[in-house]
Amino acid sequence: ATRGMLSVLVMADPDQIKKELENARRKSASASAAVARLVQSTRDAEGAKILEAIAQIQAKFLPAQEAFSKLVLEDRKDEAMVKFMFSLRPQQAKYFEQLDHYIAYQNAAMTQAGDAAGAVTRRTQLLVLALAAIAAAISLGVAFLATRSITRPLNQVVDIARRVADGRS
Repeated sequence: ATRGMLSVLVMADPDQIKKELENARRKSASASAAVARLVQSTRDAEGAKILEAIAQIQAKFLPAQEAFSKLVLEDRKDEAMVKFMFSLRPQQAKYFEQLDHYIAYQNAAMTQAGDAAGAVTRRTQLLVLALAAIAAAISLGVAFLATRSITRPLNQVVDIARRVADGRS
């Protein structure tokens, strides 16, 4: 928005100036709406604090932007330049500083969430491996018992058959 505002200071066509100022106003309104949506969706205190700082900066910027626009439309461009340099630009610098702070905060939160998800994944993998090992051990135990329950009677029959063949009863 401020780039367009700076551009109007060198424009001569009143229609083009009005169009550029309206474009800057729309961009500021869009940014304000985006911050308002973030404020509503943020649930943690730190994020809300940063967004509140951004909203306070916007609250100071918007009236200064309107005053700038009024000065430009009244063809008081020298005064508008002073307003831009000493009122709007410092607010914009603070705004971007807070946005950078919020982005860094969000990146840290995402990294932390990713690390937590990775830890859960590792624990889940270990649990699955442990359960698979237990299932394999149980399967081997059942197979051994099933085989034994079949082979023991067969061994007894074979033993009886040998004794009968040897003439022993």
